[in-house]
Amino acid sequence: MDKDILKALYEGEVYPSEQLGPIPEEKEMMEMCNLLWHRMGMEDQKRLDHITDQFAVVCGAYALRGFRSGFKLGARIAQALYP
Repeated sequence: MDKDILKALYEGEVYPSEQLGPIPEEKEMMEMCNLLWHRMGMEDQKRLDHITDQFAVVCGAYALRGFRSGFKLGARIAQALYP
């Protein structure tokens, strides 16, 4: 990225959550859920879909908390280095 990072962030060109790739455990978990889903009846499939949807929401919220915490820590470090 040639642009100033702050300008790129302001202009919506930086999406920190998209910088992360999938982790191996995620692929394994999705394969197990898919296998389980195909063995279930329709009502249980709906329940599992709901659980995995809620899990995705929780994971997103957790990632956002981690990003905010890291960003604040980085800002405090920069402030300590350049008072």
